[in-house]
Amino acid sequence: MNYKEILPNESPTLRHHNNKASLKATDLKHDFDFFNYILKLKIIARGNDFDVLYDCLDELENILCEIEFIDVTQGEVDFEDLKLFFILLDHPDFDIRVKNSICISLIILKSQDIGLYFYHHNLLEHILNRFEVENNLAMNYRMFDIIISLSSLNKSILVEILKVLPINVFDKLIEIKSVPDRFGEFLITISGYEHENVDFQIRLLEILQNLIEKKKEIMYLYIVKCIYQMIIFNSRFFDQKLLFSMNFTQFLRMMLFSNDYNIVVYTHKIIGKIIYHDFFLTENDINLLLHRYNDLLKNIVGSNINMICSYAKFLAKIIICNQDMGNQIVKTEFNHLPTMLNILEANEISFQQKINLTHLILSIISSLEYTALSHIIVELNIFDYLSFIFMSDKQNLIKIFLNFLVNLKNQFEVNGNVEFYQNFLRKIPLDEFLSLKNNSNQECIELIQIIIKFIENSK
Repeated sequence: MNYKEILPNESPTLRHHNNKASLKATDLKHDFDFFNYILKLKIIARGNDFDVLYDCLDELENILCEIEFIDVTQGEVDFEDLKLFFILLDHPDFDIRVKNSICISLIILKSQDIGLYFYHHNLLEHILNRFEVENNLAMNYRMFDIIISLSSLNKSILVEILKVLPINVFDKLIEIKSVPDRFGEFLITISGYEHENVDFQIRLLEILQNLIEKKKEIMYLYIVKCIYQMIIFNSRFFDQKLLFSMNFTQFLRMMLFSNDYNIVVYTHKIIGKIIYHDFFLTENDINLLLHRYNDLLKNIVGSNINMICSYAKFLAKIIICNQDMGNQIVKTEFNHLPTMLNILEANEISFQQKINLTHLILSIISSLEYTALSHIIVELNIFDYLSFIFMSDKQNLIKIFLNFLVNLKNQFEVNGNVEFYQNFLRKIPLDEFLSLKNNSNQECIELIQIIIKFIENSK
């Protein structure tokens, strides 16, 4: 039912609208007077016709979905009228409570001024009180929508909201079938902010920790995404040691062997960032990682290449971080170098995937003894596969490659076979090094100068 058909005639402002033809929400949005509408809603709410009140809220929802924003400067504005929405949160009719909650969420999104009014007049406290007594999952879902809308007002409000939200609220939410994705996206959004407040970081990690303890597997992908974002987007302030003190390492070790490809990739990225603080992987973890990686190498298809390259970059970081585990990886993967080099030439591989795989290849050959190293250079024509590095702007990869060349020079000098190394370097045009020098950082420039000097002295 349209609200204009049931408004009492004793109100002059209402009579003005009653004289008009019934309007659809798409028509009404062009001259919508929000606060005038709230006055009409208040009059209807005083009556006992729940169907009429529901229809009014339904129409308001439709209008709010159509308009871009609420103009709080239009007409007579009295923010005190907004308290009607607080009252309707406790309305005896369930459908009205739900519809009212939807409207509140939309109103906050359409007007920051009204949203701030709601927040500063304890809407959050009211919602949390409702959570204590409300057992209906649909209503809990709508109240969560209000919390999300309030959180979007500004970062300081978001921080305050997370401080006061009881953990049991999230327990209730996660039981709602349609919530995990909504809840997960909310967590991902807030984890992407830069927060210098350690209490906020701890609070967010506590929420994730609770999901892990309750074994909410449907949330695992969101959890690893959140942790990764906290590390990357909050790199200046995030205290990585919290992941150790709050025992996230056990969860991350478990996620390394998830059957979900995306979870595994995010876990590689997370552990690759934090193992420099404390190497927490076990020998058994490394054996399982190598087993999985080698299984992928045996069945190379387009869909596997990204996973292969993710494993490769991760294993390369382990080689750098832990000598014993690194030796184990080098020993196992040495025989798979030809396969990895062939993947570098695959049509399906992207430039970034090449970079990831090359990290492992260079880490392996840089760890080889002289005899094995010279064999690799001769038999596999290693530079033919790695020349693409000169086109890369990845300083870390360039540095690894240059260190490899300098260490190679040192090994051949020690073993009295400088001529062999000179012949190898002649395959690389001097112009490539000069070009690289112009686009490198100081550390790489110093390595390039060592190589260029060696090339010039060997002429």
